[in-house]
Amino acid sequence: AYAPYQAGTGLVGTTTDISVLPGRDGVISFTADATANASTTAQQTNIDFLYAEAVTASASSPTVNFTFKHVMTKLNLAFKLGNSSLTFANLQSATYKLSDLNLSGTFDVTTGTVTTTASSTTEWDITSCAYTDDADNSTRTYSLILPPQDLSDSGIIIQLTINGMTYMALIYPNLQAGYESTYTVTVNQSGLSTTVTSISEWSSGSSAGELPTGTWSIVTLTSDSPTTINEPSILSGETNQKVTVASGVSIILNGATINNQLVFQGGNSTLNLLGENAVVTSAISTSAILFSGTGTLTIDGMDDATLTATASGSKSCGIELKGSNANLEVKGGTVTSTSEETGAGIGSGFYYSSCGSITISGGTVIAKGGVSAAGIGSGYSYSSCGSITISGGTVTARGGLNGAGIGSGYNSSCKTITIKNSGTIVKASSGGNNAADIGKGRNGSCTAIRISANSTVTKTNGSSTPSYSSSDTQTGLTDIDD
Repeated sequence: AYAPYQAGTGLVGTTTDISVLPGRDGVISFTADATANASTTAQQTNIDFLYAEAVTASASSPTVNFTFKHVMTKLNLAFKLGNSSLTFANLQSATYKLSDLNLSGTFDVTTGTVTTTASSTTEWDITSCAYTDDADNSTRTYSLILPPQDLSDSGIIIQLTINGMTYMALIYPNLQAGYESTYTVTVNQSGLSTTVTSISEWSSGSSAGELPTGTWSIVTLTSDSPTTINEPSILSGETNQKVTVASGVSIILNGATINNQLVFQGGNSTLNLLGENAVVTSAISTSAILFSGTGTLTIDGMDDATLTATASGSKSCGIELKGSNANLEVKGGTVTSTSEETGAGIGSGFYYSSCGSITISGGTVIAKGGVSAAGIGSGYSYSSCGSITISGGTVTARGGLNGAGIGSGYNSSCKTITIKNSGTIVKASSGGNNAADIGKGRNGSCTAIRISANSTVTKTNGSSTPSYSSSDTQTGLTDIDD
């Protein structure tokens, strides 16, 4: 078994017949630089190939477990300011290039083998590749997915250009399949110095947007009866029955449709996404996705993976966190969550409901609240929501009538709302009737709002600055403490 899935093409034409191998007889060609040169990981994750050895099911043992492992290699380069007059702004405006890397290769889905196919590149400009900035530690880190290759003799040339001055350094990595290598490049006016920070097995969930490795059971959903998941599983197919995930268990939705409710029974669980997935319910007081108890539900996935959670019955949320210790983090994928009646799109439900903290650090989130509820935050009347932190990704939130886009619902409350970091895009609009776009819903409350100057915050139509309302609102901040 392998991932990410590609439809078979055979040697002539295109087919979706799963018996036809992808690429040419199961060999997929790729070029890392053409794939990785993007401001997000949307294309790069397409070459994060995983492979699992074949296993056999039987009538007496129909459950199949696959142990997936990365077959590419990952190179992290952390550029950190040393003791010099250079500033973090200099790092942000610099040009970054690498030389003497092999970027093209093939992946054989039948054996899990990656082979390089071209000579080393003369120069690769990685400036616009996916990176993360840590302003507090004056560090910019690039994460690159590459074909495995041994460069312990020839080395990689690192070039950094700041204000017309080019600095160079060499590293000599052996980039092995399934391993992650991290180098720190210290930047001083006198030059660059490099150190090996770590070389370790590329483990499950090492960064947002990656497919998880590990052992997973394969579950095909049917409408015969409700399904309970007690171990890490990959779910596909369609069902009209409820799906319940035991406490602390993680799942992958792989093109799954649940025309009922998906319930997580607390603990720390991850909902990983592959392909297009949907959870849809019309029952009263039944949220599409319910996470209850104590713990954190993390939603992550490939950038082209989607999850649509829709609750059209009253007193329901698209994604409901039930209880003040029930938390959510969205790290990757595209998540669309909608409530039609009195529940938040993402957050707490109807009347005296509560939820824990909501964190969005990556991916794309689109949330719409029901009548008198927030898009992201608390639901209708005497409901509450913990802190809301948006530190990455793109977020679009719209409240229902009387509800904030991000914040509280009618006569409800939320804690501090924080929006920060360069590249973070937030669009928020209330449902009107004296509700703020960000902060208080009508007759509601919000503890505080903190918005950094380098994030982009507008109304949902992008035409103007949203309205803010809280007990303490500060926008345009140059630094926000975590």
